[in-house]
Formats: sequence, C-alpha cells, structure tokens
Amino acid sequence: MRCHTALRRETVGPSGLVQGSRAESAGEIPANKDAADDEWVQSVPYMKSASDLLNSGETKFSDVPYYLPGYANVQKSVEPLIQKVMAKQMTAQERLDKWASLLEQEKAAQ
Repeated sequence: MRCHTALRRETVGPSGLVQGSRAESAGEIPANKDAADDEWVQSVPYMKSASDLLNSGETKFSDVPYYLPGYANVQKSVEPLIQKVMAKQMTAQERLDKWASLLEQEKAAQ
C-alpha cells in the first residue's frame, strides 16, 4: 500500500497492521522489518528481543491444524500429559510422540 511521505514507516499491511510510530504509541512490536530497526524498538530490551525473534530466519511458526474436526479433542487429550512430564512420569519425547500419533489418527480419519 502506498503511504503519504509524512508516514514514512507507517505502513498498513494486508491484515491492517499499522507500523512505525503508531506501533510505538500502541506498544506493539512492528512486523515491518524497516520499522523494527527504529531506535525505539532497538532501545527497549523486550521490544528488541521480540523483534529479533519475529524477524529471525530461524524462527518457526506453528502450523496448528485447527481445520481438523477433532483437533480440540486431541488437545484435551495431550494437555494433561504436560503435568506428567513435569512430574517425571513421562518424558517430553513420549508426550510429543503421543501428540503426533493422535494428530496422525485425526488426519487419517478425514
């Protein structure tokens, strides 16, 4: 989207996110990479950390399969297993394997 020159780094993306000084006034992390380099982002430790993570090529976002009809049931089944992992009654790998198995079963049922 083209912006007025006075709004140099204040762009509106397809989702309607406003960047630049408007993000600063709202306390939001700018998704625009140019705005992420602004001094106000770089000088606030939590903003800098969040911006660095957001813009890192190593950051991976989850592709949660909300489209699966039984996804909520899968989540309900595996959430209590977090407590088992924390109580050392199950390994993290066992929990992840169980979660993957349930998701695979749900995908196959479609």
